[in-house]
Amino acid sequence: MFICPLCAFKVRRGDLELKKVTYILFIDILGYQELAEEISSKIDFEASHIRRFYFRDPLDQTLYKFHNSIDYRPLTDSFLVFAYDLKQYSK
Repeated sequence: MFICPLCAFKVRRGDLELKKVTYILFIDILGYQELAEEISSKIDFEASHIRRFYFRDPLDQTLYKFHNSIDYRPLTDSFLVFAYDLKQYSK
């Protein structure tokens, strides 16, 4: 996983000035295709089903649990996650 602060900008509310930081998290499923093909060669399951049901869907469901506090975009074998406060996830 790669974490990068995207930007910091100021939000003014009356006399209070706040800084807001957006973090980009790049989550990659390493060995996405190779591992699925290796598993499918040993059992009677297509590699595409293994990738979807055992790799991609569980990660997608986990990220969806945080949908109120993050935005995320699924890519082929990875996800881009936009988080605004990483402290709440460190517990």
